[in-house]
Amino acid sequence: MTILGFSVKLSDFDEVKKKLESIQKKIDELNSKEISFSELFNSSFMTMHSNFPSFNEFLQAGGFVANSREDFAAIPSDKFDMHISNTTDFDNWEEMRLRAVEQYVKQNIL
Repeated sequence: MTILGFSVKLSDFDEVKKKLESIQKKIDELNSKEISFSELFNSSFMTMHSNFPSFNEFLQAGGFVANSREDFAAIPSDKFDMHISNTTDFDNWEEMRLRAVEQYVKQNIL
């Protein structure tokens, strides 16, 4: 078979299908898993985007306590965004969170 002037074998499609099935399986596994902040904001991520080796040290430097989900949800978003803007490569929590998720997915799926 020729596609755009390139010869393509049917076995090439089988390999693509296997790779896509593998990716789908990894996505399904991630969907059923609860990912902790320490996994998402691991030391590699934190040192790449801030001067902190861990998410906990980042929180402590901002004067934030987050020993539970409730504690984290109670952090005032304007103060948290200001801390993020002042101490990381990001402007706000949404940007930081999305980048961490993006990196986590790349490392664990692709």
